[in-house]
Amino acid sequence: MEIPGIKQTGIKCDNETCDYSDDSVKSVDYTQWIDKACPKCGDNLLTQEAFDNSNSVMAKFSALVEALSEIIPEQEGEE
Repeated sequence: MEIPGIKQTGIKCDNETCDYSDDSVKSVDYTQWIDKACPKCGDNLLTQEAFDNSNSVMAKFSALVEALSEIIPEQEGEE
């Protein structure tokens, strides 16, 4: 899920002993990483559950930003 003004990019292995990360991965491509093995240690890089949870959080954040934008007036000079 993409939210205008928010850059959610990159993927990182959660294994504490692994330092694999790839900052070039875009959030729109996260589905390609679900249940894929870390190229460095072999652990799962992104579970379906973690992907679903992330999308849920981002959807709630997006709704909050939208609601606040209706309440708080845009400052002059800001877009």
